Amino acid sequence: MNKLLSCALLLSIGLLSFAEEPKPDAAKKALEPLQGNWTVASIELKGMATPGEQLPTGAVLISGDEISANEPNFKFKFRLRLHPDTKPMALDLEADRKGQLKDVQEGICVIEGDLLKICLCGIPNLRERPAEFTTAADSNNVLFVLKRSKP
Repeated sequence: MNKLLSCALLLSIGLLSFAEEPKPDAAKKALEPLQGNWTVASIELKGMATPGEQLPTGAVLISGDEISANEPNFKFKFRLRLHPDTKPMALDLEADRKGQLKDVQEGICVIEGDLLKICLCGIPNLRERPAEFTTAADSNNVLFVLKRSKP
């Protein structure tokens, strides 16, 4: 009986070594098309578009699971978490406040050609994820449209 059990164990170990490599994590795979430099094409808040001359002009960088900008009037750095199993795709932006509780902004995102739309709840930690890519006078949503920068 022990020989039979040993043979079965060796056979299963041998078969596992030929098994397919594990697939990449779905959230990491969902981050791939977002990588690179983006510019702000538009920002909408309370149902009103920000005038073009008031839009930030610097680059927004998505690298790995971080999204950041380093312009004097548009400076931020967040950890970007995607939930690719939702439609539209949900995202969480986490800001680490050096040992304090993390600020989290919930949102949704979609890529349409060279545009990345991100709609966020504008109040950190409110836990009010937008359902669609719109803002209104009575909502807390902020809609960002980013355009992929040419290399």
